[in-house]
Amino acid sequence: MSKSRDIADSAATINFIDSVTSNVQTQLNTATAAIATNTSAISNISVTNGSLTKTFANGESASISLTSNVLVPVVSVTKEIAQSGTTNNSWDVNSTSQNYTRLDSAAATTLSWVGSPNLADTAYLTNVAATRDTVDIFMSPDGTQLYQFNDWNNELYQYTLSTAGDVSTKTASYTEHFYTNVTGVGNAIRGGFWKSDGTVLYLFSSSDIAQFTTSSAYSAGSVNGTNTGTRSLTSPHFVRISSDGTKILYMQSTGAVLRQRNMSTAWDVSTASASDDATFSLTSQMNSSVTLGGLHVSADGLTLYTAEVSSKTIYQWSFGTANDISTLTFVAKITANSSANTLRGLAFSSASKSFIHSDNETSPKMYGYSLSQALALGTGSFASADVGKTIEANSGAFVLTATTGSYSQVTAPTSFNQVASGSWEMFGVIYNTTDGDLELSNYYGGGYDIASASYASINFNPQSSQGTSPQSLRFNNDGSKMFIVAYGGQDVNEYTLSTNFNVSTATFVDAFSVGGQEDQPYGLAFSSDGTKMYVCGVTGDDINEYTLSTGFDISTSSYTRNFSVSSQENQPTGIAFNNDGTKMYVTGMSSDAINQYALSTAFNVSTASFAQAFSVGSQATHPTDVVFNSDGTVMIVACYMTRSIYKYALTTGFDVSTASYKSALDVSSVVDRPNGLAFNDTGSKMYITDGTTHYVYQYKSDSIAFVAGFQAAHTTASTDTTYWTDINSMTANEAAGDGKVLYCISTDDRTTWTVIKNGEGERNIVRNNGGTWQYNSAVGTSGGALSQAAYAGTGTISQSAFGASWANSGNLLFIASNTTDSIYKYTVSSAYDISTASESQSFSVSAKESVPTGIFVRADGLKFYVSGQGSNKVHEYTMSTAYDLSTASFTASLGTTTSNLTSVAFKEDGLKMYTINYSNSQVKYWTLSTAWDITTASYVSATSLPTKSAGCNDIFFNSTGTELYVDDNTDDKIYKYTLSTAWDVTSVSYTEDFSHATQLAQVLGMIFNADLTEMILLNATNWYKYRTSIESYTTNETWVNATTNTELATISQAMGSDAIGDIGNATYSSVNYSTGSFQPRGLFFSADGTKMFLQNAVSDVILRYTLTTAFDITTASADSGQSFSYGSQDGDATNFTLNADGTRLYVLGYTNKYVYQYIMTTAYDLTTASYNSVSLSVNSQDSAPFGITFNNDGTKLYVGGQTNDRIYAYTLTTGFDLSTASYSSVSLSVSAQDGAIKGMLFNNAGTKLYMFGTATTSGYEYSLTSAFDISTAIYESSSFSFASQDATPQGYAFKSDDTELFMVGDITDAVYKYSMISLVEITANQMNKAQLDAVTDPNHITLSNDFDLSIILKMTSGTTVPSSNGVSINYDASILNQGAVLGTDYSFDAPAQNRVRITALAANNLKVRVV
Repeated sequence: MSKSRDIADSAATINFIDSVTSNVQTQLNTATAAIATNTSAISNISVTNGSLTKTFANGESASISLTSNVLVPVVSVTKEIAQSGTTNNSWDVNSTSQNYTRLDSAAATTLSWVGSPNLADTAYLTNVAATRDTVDIFMSPDGTQLYQFNDWNNELYQYTLSTAGDVSTKTASYTEHFYTNVTGVGNAIRGGFWKSDGTVLYLFSSSDIAQFTTSSAYSAGSVNGTNTGTRSLTSPHFVRISSDGTKILYMQSTGAVLRQRNMSTAWDVSTASASDDATFSLTSQMNSSVTLGGLHVSADGLTLYTAEVSSKTIYQWSFGTANDISTLTFVAKITANSSANTLRGLAFSSASKSFIHSDNETSPKMYGYSLSQALALGTGSFASADVGKTIEANSGAFVLTATTGSYSQVTAPTSFNQVASGSWEMFGVIYNTTDGDLELSNYYGGGYDIASASYASINFNPQSSQGTSPQSLRFNNDGSKMFIVAYGGQDVNEYTLSTNFNVSTATFVDAFSVGGQEDQPYGLAFSSDGTKMYVCGVTGDDINEYTLSTGFDISTSSYTRNFSVSSQENQPTGIAFNNDGTKMYVTGMSSDAINQYALSTAFNVSTASFAQAFSVGSQATHPTDVVFNSDGTVMIVACYMTRSIYKYALTTGFDVSTASYKSALDVSSVVDRPNGLAFNDTGSKMYITDGTTHYVYQYKSDSIAFVAGFQAAHTTASTDTTYWTDINSMTANEAAGDGKVLYCISTDDRTTWTVIKNGEGERNIVRNNGGTWQYNSAVGTSGGALSQAAYAGTGTISQSAFGASWANSGNLLFIASNTTDSIYKYTVSSAYDISTASESQSFSVSAKESVPTGIFVRADGLKFYVSGQGSNKVHEYTMSTAYDLSTASFTASLGTTTSNLTSVAFKEDGLKMYTINYSNSQVKYWTLSTAWDITTASYVSATSLPTKSAGCNDIFFNSTGTELYVDDNTDDKIYKYTLSTAWDVTSVSYTEDFSHATQLAQVLGMIFNADLTEMILLNATNWYKYRTSIESYTTNETWVNATTNTELATISQAMGSDAIGDIGNATYSSVNYSTGSFQPRGLFFSADGTKMFLQNAVSDVILRYTLTTAFDITTASADSGQSFSYGSQDGDATNFTLNADGTRLYVLGYTNKYVYQYIMTTAYDLTTASYNSVSLSVNSQDSAPFGITFNNDGTKLYVGGQTNDRIYAYTLTTGFDLSTASYSSVSLSVSAQDGAIKGMLFNNAGTKLYMFGTATTSGYEYSLTSAFDISTAIYESSSFSFASQDATPQGYAFKSDDTELFMVGDITDAVYKYSMISLVEITANQMNKAQLDAVTDPNHITLSNDFDLSIILKMTSGTTVPSSNGVSINYDASILNQGAVLGTDYSFDAPAQNRVRITALAANNLKVRVV
């Protein structure tokens, strides 16, 4: 928690609620005083509950509340104190219950406990029974472990405290008996304590102190029985070590003198001085003749506690300088609880604000106390006005008793670590596309990615002062130390790194010679705790083991033993161990292998036995070093001969027999002779020593690939909104980069996630429905989205159209024809479906107009209007029977003073008329004093359309007059304009446009359906249909179960989910399989993906391949003997396919124009295939057949033909039996897409057809409104080019679930794989920055119990990534006695395409609840 902002002592410098005026404060004080003064006068008055409140800006308030007890009014002021937060840029990858990465975000507040607890505020709590003969006790810093030392049997008892610091909750967890383990002590242990990190236990007697390592922190059961260091002391009675580990502090039984021994190596008592370095008398308070009862030094080195046995007095002393006994001053003292007979041992826990002591009587007990500690606001203190107020935090309540922060506890808090009325923790999410999981790592793809590794331009030269030829190198666990074996110096060199894992910051510390064991050292390794070191070399052919009394400190090294590996490797150069030291790995230049050994005793090489070997010779000739990742599933090998680094994957961690080669990195451009190899703790950095330049080179070795899809991150500790009602604004300052930043909120403890669109309400997008996570799939649809327009098909009508108008709710169509000077009516059997239109009536307008160019039909069908270039007039006609042209008669004409008049339109109430001029693209409009009567029209003005100069043929308004659409024949586009004032064309502004040039040029008519979701363009007798709909916001709900039943995955899916089958978004997977040079044609997979079939066009045979991994073509291998010749039927086949169960084969012959049927008696076994004399001629449909496929049940056969560029459908009365096949007279033209059809496929549902052509080397997608019915196919304007892989694709196949497409090409003679999965966004579920910024009153968000925020980042493969420098959320406060976190700012960014990071801001604008 930050303490960076100074708070002045003066009340005037703390801003009360928007600078509460002194007058208001005076009124409050006066009111309070008046109540107190008149207590007796009002004691018998009956009153009604109520409150008087003054509310200021931003919801802050001051109030007086009266209850039925008017003697106790509540006077409260919500006080704003802007705080400083702390930035935490470190990822916390500790395991959580959910599989995603945790990252601390905005700091809670700067209200915290400071300084050391004060004995003066101690409160006795309880006592419990203890064992006899207790001489010392100790408590772990977190208050969860208690240790009792007994001098009768040299026993150590360990207890677990289920409530930290509460001795009444202790349960025994372990007992240890020590006899002769302490040098020279025997059965007289006086006490003990632990190193601050719990890794070393110290025991002392009346003459010595000894230290013991432990494999598990604070675990007495894991103590190593052999001491690692001792030091004689002068009659010690109680002993402790200073908080920095550099001094032994002890006291004798009497004399009240604190003694000090300095240690040259921290926490290593064997390095302590032989005699006292300093003493300090405590006789100013303590009785020198009374026996000492206890000693404790606080974790921060600022407080010392001592105790006397018989007087049962505990003393508190303060260090002026941490751990400097010469600066000690007395602070306070207390007498232990009266029921204690004596006092033996002191145990303090800073985290739980408690301490315990014991006695040593016949019925011994342990006594527990609580400690008080001052509260501090920032680095200052509270003002005098704060005294008597309540601090509510962490579910506790404290009444301030002084400006120094002392308090009286009313309700115990749940945590003393920091006070926060709304601490937030946020989770960043990374998606791993390899296993489809949310990654517990801040690296997409993880580290150890040598395939994409790159030199980081960071290096270090150890040669100049520490010998020549560096070989292997290693780091300690946190990267603050580096160790290098120097071949030339025959030693191991130790360096400190001022920046962890950055070799350029290395500084030489020490060297340790290994020449006595190996004069040509190469390999280096350490045990996990750094207390063992291993060196190998090519002279001794063995592994030499050294013991380090201080982990990773080579100055404490001593030679222990060795182990020969000569039977497997006579030139060992690299060593590695698994995590627990039960496996050892050795590589070298003679065996070209990784040799694995089993160790019966962890990290003891003398217990090693050879287990197995894994050869790397196929890649790494003369390997020099080997390392593993943390779980042993990745092995990296360095090789100086090839000047490369090699990566292997192990399916079973640390088992080299399961290794397989994966990738390599050529480092020759930087490193000439790679000798040693190491990685940082995450594998994101790689280090290589060079035997030629003698440098260490640092590489970046994490994956740099963009994260696909939407990645959510959200708060996991809800902001406490007990004291707040509404959010009145949320704002963000962000840079979306090439990606997208989205937001959603939850106000019900993350049961429901919501977005809001100002003015349109809240929309629930994700919910937990009884344990099932669901997302809202309901979407609204709005039309007129030209930018989203998609071609949907074409057709013809009977007359040449120049202008058109839908009528009668789309059940009628009227067109104006300038070839016959007539109006035609069409009856439409399916509303707005022009393909169902049939001509039913006509009406000549030649008497008035020789060149009709536009028509407008009034909604009631009783009038229509015609514009024309012949007269440049608008003509009005009346129909006495609605929509009946036979009852039409001329009414009037209006001259428009417009040359080249091409279109006419009206406002929906008939009081405005609009025309457009083809020559200059001017829109003119008139007002009509009588609705729909053009004789009453008055010209108003003309407006030139932005971006347009000429060429407009048609004009169309939406129903509200806020959008205008015009066509343009000069650039073959449709333009959309927005009218800021409805129906006022002078207020137009350009919005978007759409090019139709791919389908047609010269649009003569343009019509939309009622909701503008479909547009028809007309050119003479041809029509072209386009979908112009776009998803829009709606508060409706349609709930769908998420694919992955987790919260974050559902939020991600709510933003956009994977869609399968959009070929326009297909991506090459960079996976291929070489078939060999035989001009492959056709491609087919078995349903389970383990068999692949290809056609050899050179030999006229079908070949079979087996895939060891389904649909993984990289695992394919040709099956010997699995081939079948079809040459006897046709020597020039163009394609083939199989039936669903693999028992029939069909070959499409080009020479004879037949489909031939073959029977396989064993499914997918080509050796059992035979021609059964069944065939089908397709010559009558097309003389150049290419492409063949069936529907799922084989009742439909499809053949493609290049002569007519069509796909033909055949019906089979018996599925897959060609003898029952007949042409169904149904075909589909594909000439508009490709003039050389090569193949076609359907998706499983038959709702999509894919045609592949070689003229464009592309695949095209069609949608089918009726499954497998190609007569309903509509081209989706979606295509994909294969040209980058092969210029002449010859065959195609889908994976069984349609998620992957395979293509075989005969230029490269290879099969290629493509992904057919693409992301489809649900924009209604997305709240972007603009929507977030618009969330203001009265469209606030009502809070319930809490508030959570989620941010969702979508990253692309672009060059910039999303970032933010803050999101502020402002709340409305309730009135009475209320206050809490007022705002929360955080920032997020993506420091790489593969990472999401959420951090706190330097200033969080957090407000402390002080009432």
